Amino acid sequence: MSTTSALLRIRAAAQNGELDVVCTRLGIRVLTVFGSAVRGATSPRDLDIAVLYQPGGTPDDLRTLEQLSDLAGTDQIDLLVLDRATPTARRNAVVPALPLFESEPGAFASFQMAAIGEYLETDWLRALDLDLLRR
Repeated sequence: MSTTSALLRIRAAAQNGELDVVCTRLGIRVLTVFGSAVRGATSPRDLDIAVLYQPGGTPDDLRTLEQLSDLAGTDQIDLLVLDRATPTARRNAVVPALPLFESEPGAFASFQMAAIGEYLETDWLRALDLDLLRR
């Protein structure tokens, strides 16, 4: 199945409520699709999906990947767990992004603002790392 078809399938699951059921069962707070499929690349290789788990839960990344693969109809999914991601990865997963699930209204916007803020606040550290690598 093409990545474009997989994106259409997971969007349909979001619209018909099937994705909500899966995300709630898995303890997901926010789910977004990002990367080349969202940016409109002509032939994206995979579907980049980011998840933020509910605090205090017991995340099961393999089960999450399996359930999302079933919904999308493909195993060509790159799963990014936002709970453990770097500031750059977090920012890239929410700008630009297609939010498909949030456990409560505003959860995506709150995380998006926090991710962008963290990215901006740590910019000097990335610049320092690059400077040290050049030496």
